[in-house]
Amino acid sequence: MSYAVPCAGVQIGTITYSFKNDVTKPDEIIPNVVKIGLSSVELMSDDGERMAGAPAIPNFGFGVKLTHEQQSAVDEGRRQRKEWRKTATFEKVQHSTRIYICA
Repeated sequence: MSYAVPCAGVQIGTITYSFKNDVTKPDEIIPNVVKIGLSSVELMSDDGERMAGAPAIPNFGFGVKLTHEQQSAVDEGRRQRKEWRKTATFEKVQHSTRIYICA
């Protein structure tokens, strides 16, 4: 199968968010994309940052009323991510995107 060939002239792709329920780490998305034969992937910033070493921000689902403990965990995750961004290097982020390009 050639992944560069569009279907009836249309290139079929996905966004990494589509794999949120099936993977625990962003780098597990690549084998799934290759397995189903997609050649185009939009890398969401959260997945790219996590591949580059950023701490995870807990996700309890959309529209869910969070408990105090859950909201505290989300707030702490956001705080840690903000601190990580202050020290992240372009090379780390570039490495994570290169993984997708070479897949």
